Amino acid sequence: DLAIFVGLPYSMEWTILSGLKHFAPGVKTMTLDCVYQPNASWSFPNSTIKEWAASLRAIVENLGD
Repeated sequence: DLAIFVGLPYSMEWTILSGLKHFAPGVKTMTLDCVYQPNASWSFPNSTIKEWAASLRAIVENLGD
């Protein structure tokens, strides 16, 4: 299973991800925000909005390959 999070307030996302990490260890988690989430299986690093948008655009462009 995969849970993707985007656009939530940082503290709310952190709390949800912490709960999933400890009580549903089989669930992979991903955040698509421009701040690092230590409790996610995968997260973007802390970056500016411009850097984050460029990285997200590159991922979307490569999805078709």
